[in-house]
Amino acid sequence: MNTRIFVFSLALVFAGRIAAAQVLEASQTEPRFYVGPLQLFPAITARDIGIDSNVYNDEAPREDFTYTISPSLLAVLPIRDARVKTRGRLDFRFFERLKDQQSISSALDTELDTRSGRVRPFGTAGFVQSHERGGYDIDARVASVLTRARLGARVALTPVTSLTGWVVREAMTYSPRENFDGVALDEQLDRVTRGLATGLRFDLTPFTSVTSAMEVEKTRFKYIPLRDANSFRFAPVVRFADGAIIEGEASAGFRDFRPLDARLARYRGFVARVKLGVTIARSTRVEGEVARDVDFSYVDREPLYLLTGGRIQVAHRIIGPVEAIAIGGRYRLRYQNIAEPSFDGRVEHVTIAGGGIGFIVNEHLRVTFSTDREQRISTAGVRRDYERRRVLGSVSYIP
Repeated sequence: MNTRIFVFSLALVFAGRIAAAQVLEASQTEPRFYVGPLQLFPAITARDIGIDSNVYNDEAPREDFTYTISPSLLAVLPIRDARVKTRGRLDFRFFERLKDQQSISSALDTELDTRSGRVRPFGTAGFVQSHERGGYDIDARVASVLTRARLGARVALTPVTSLTGWVVREAMTYSPRENFDGVALDEQLDRVTRGLATGLRFDLTPFTSVTSAMEVEKTRFKYIPLRDANSFRFAPVVRFADGAIIEGEASAGFRDFRPLDARLARYRGFVARVKLGVTIARSTRVEGEVARDVDFSYVDREPLYLLTGGRIQVAHRIIGPVEAIAIGGRYRLRYQNIAEPSFDGRVEHVTIAGGGIGFIVNEHLRVTFSTDREQRISTAGVRRDYERRRVLGSVSYIP
């Protein structure tokens, strides 16, 4: 109990925004600190403070008190007509009794964006060193490292149209010590993806752009060539810059996913990636995400699955400083049995529902209390079924 009192006290004093770094940048138009031309936006977040009824996502639930402290820093360096943005974040996740679930995760990425000139180079590079769950397929919090680099350029054709192209490399590696369900995750999932793309970009407004490009990718696995695949994707992307009424990006289109081994199923069809937030009449904030795509499973006899689903959160001010919060989501995972022609294997459904209440004390301070329920039902039976309930609180402070 003393630990819980300490954490809530710490949150009251040091808590920062819950929102992601790009929302922080949009809301804080003025940097907190300057170092010469370098603009610094530091923040600290205290989140997920409360009770998790099923820490291991297991059919035999184990409950614990948990909280996460996340310091972060956004640095922006203007260089003539370009900007270099670097974001860094640490996540310290604590548990009161189940100490094997405690972890430290980190992320760092740097982005170069050129805003004028006929030829405008751009690029990103970074890594995520995580000790979290790998989506809804892997239930364990496992150590992994994702590195990504992208380099490209835009050539202006008209004031609003440009020819664009880029190359990308992404590598996923798991710690050799990580096992889940009797499977060595590095042996099944360590891989490198290389790709290139070309197409057109349309800058419709200062806040909105549309990129229509064709992408080809090659994914090669370190230990299991059976999983190697090539992919073609045509999915236009709409991006909304920080500070717009709508923030985030949305992509939807066609993907031809072609495994090199004939025993793995080919997928030709609709794919989508959407992550958007919109503010309506200054009183309602809607944030949502949608996903549909093929991904790699950790199970050797079920190497692929098709993920379809989405999640939404609505916060609406009901009276004075009080706002109501509603959360809902549903995802479906359809697995492919090896040597079967389609994704007709195991099926799992994950549903999320919850809500809460928030208090906007002033323009700097916001307090929220929420509860949610997450449940997975699998055709594989109780070994994969679970139900989890959480009761959480948070305090957000914007200096």
